[in-house]
Amino acid sequence: MAAAVGASGLPGCGYLPRAATVPMPTIRFDSPCASRARALLVVLPGRGMTMREMNAEGFVAAVHAAGLAVDVLLVDAHVGYY
Repeated sequence: MAAAVGASGLPGCGYLPRAATVPMPTIRFDSPCASRARALLVVLPGRGMTMREMNAEGFVAAVHAAGLAVDVLLVDAHVGYY
């Protein structure tokens, strides 16, 4: 049993995160309501999710569809930063 769990990568050292880079990669989407909005919505990814996946899943589109006057910043804050 212990060998199966160890081989699965579930133990703490079994998962090797991506390297953290400085500065952290980001993608900014300006509000369609204003040239530069006064508010910035920073969207953090779920575990194992990338910025491009967040965009593809419609996070930015949902904010824009709601008519919110906010700029959106997707960040690549993966587990390597924590």
